[in-house]
Amino acid sequence: MKITSAILAICAASTSAFVVPNTFTRDHTVAFSTASPLSSASKAGSKGQWDDTLDALDVTRIQGGALRTWSYPEADLERVFIALNTDGPPEGNPLKVNIELNQGPDNTPQKIDVYSGKGRLRPFYAVIETPGGSSAVFIRNNAPLEFPATAKVEPQMEGDKSLLALTEQIYEMDEPIIIQGGGAVRTWDLTAAVSSCKVILRTDGRPLYAQVELVQGPNAPKYTIDVYCEDGDERPFTIIMETPGAGNMVRIISTGSSEFPLTASVGPSTYSTKREVV
Repeated sequence: MKITSAILAICAASTSAFVVPNTFTRDHTVAFSTASPLSSASKAGSKGQWDDTLDALDVTRIQGGALRTWSYPEADLERVFIALNTDGPPEGNPLKVNIELNQGPDNTPQKIDVYSGKGRLRPFYAVIETPGGSSAVFIRNNAPLEFPATAKVEPQMEGDKSLLALTEQIYEMDEPIIIQGGGAVRTWDLTAAVSSCKVILRTDGRPLYAQVELVQGPNAPKYTIDVYCEDGDERPFTIIMETPGAGNMVRIISTGSSEFPLTASVGPSTYSTKREVV
């Protein structure tokens, strides 16, 4: 009997040595509050500046199925800020757009597909880095004709202090979390006090493939954003999402192959204002 028990114990230990941990699908859930790395005085000042600057930007209306282009030939272009919204009922029509950054002939280093079920309640804000200067931004409204979108696109030149200083503050985040490639998923629970959150995705210079979702309720995405960047170090993906209501969760999926991991930072935003882009 003792010999049999010893043999079974050895077999169990040997078998456990061949169990491979599943590191590609395990969720990493983190709850956070409205704490911010910025001081209270800095937060208040930044929000007021953001309100004034956002209200002053020019509005472009994009009909369903239409394409609009913004060209910036200047060599000192550093980044482009994009704000998208929809008209319609109080909460807005669906927002479904495709955004591309173009640098030179047949060179598209960044692509973003955006869907928001209620484009006024949950508008889209993004900062696109433009290393190398001269660039063009293409925005196509993939929604039907009766669902137009409104866009605010603002270039930020080197040395420009009107919006550049504010977007620099967006990068003040907590320690990022590594998300392996091959379909790995990580989630962040949002407390009810968080009215908007910011997401920053990076790589070590390899391509960035990811899907970002805001989920509210049982597997019910309110935002779905697919992103590709040819260089996730020079062109980090930065967005701000409105998170009205309770029970919100940010879910990030690394859609690239296992050779292309990424790092993600998710935190409460002190810059989003819930204002309409109209």
